[in-house]
Amino acid sequence: MGQGVFVYYEVYNLKRDAFGQTRYKVAYTIRRLEGSGGVIARLAQSFAGGKEEVAVGYEQVGLAASEPVHVELDLGEQSRPGRYALTVTVTDLNGGGTVEREALFTVAE
Repeated sequence: MGQGVFVYYEVYNLKRDAFGQTRYKVAYTIRRLEGSGGVIARLAQSFAGGKEEVAVGYEQVGLAASEPVHVELDLGEQSRPGRYALTVTVTDLNGGGTVEREALFTVAE
């Protein structure tokens, strides 16, 4: 079974539409950092263009100008020990603003 990454963050200052609803889009990208793993893993990365990346996203509708978010992201069966970067991008679909944050984490055996 794959490993999960548990993420918590808060979204603030969402703009409401004429009906009082907020709309925003969230995108998560998890990428394996270069240099993670052994010599064979690094060699395979160099032949594959150096990127191992998974991305997922969704749109959300709410009523509050701020939203707490709890999510578990499944790394899948192919997750290997090493260092990873998680990028969370939130776009306010009513207000047009976009914010992006990155966090680093390690998967152990």
